[in-house]
Amino acid sequence: MTDPHLIKLYDEIELRTRSATRERPVWPCRRGCDACCRRLARPPEVTAVEWQFMFQGIQALSSATQVAIGHKITALANRDTDDLNFVVCPFLDEEAGACLIYAYRPAACRMYGFYVSRQSNMWCQQIEELYEAGALEGVTLGNYSAMQRQLGQAFGDVQSIVIWYQS
Repeated sequence: MTDPHLIKLYDEIELRTRSATRERPVWPCRRGCDACCRRLARPPEVTAVEWQFMFQGIQALSSATQVAIGHKITALANRDTDDLNFVVCPFLDEEAGACLIYAYRPAACRMYGFYVSRQSNMWCQQIEELYEAGALEGVTLGNYSAMQRQLGQAFGDVQSIVIWYQS
């Protein structure tokens, strides 16, 4: 059973992202754009409740796809911690440029490109270029830190999907 509070938070994020893309149709975040999915600093980190929801999405996939995802996550577990190369999300269908568990993706993925924090912008180079060109002026971005606090207060600390997968 999916936690209704999680769905409420996801719905809030969805309202903001729809508003932004409606205001600025040039926004690149859509099926086929996978720039952020191919350039992660580390494996995704999620709360236990988010992982349980994501796992529902994984279980809905074919057995072969589930095995392939498992291999990718295991490879991330064995990754050298000094490796400075970007991580490709294990849920990315690299040929289609689409998330295999899109409806089940975590808050961090839902917010990326549409939320900012005091420390940094939470977006890719494509959005940075649009922002610098003034194409996104007037769009109200979400507060990433505040949403992360809400998630933490409601569901506890985040851990790498590698840890959740192995437990």
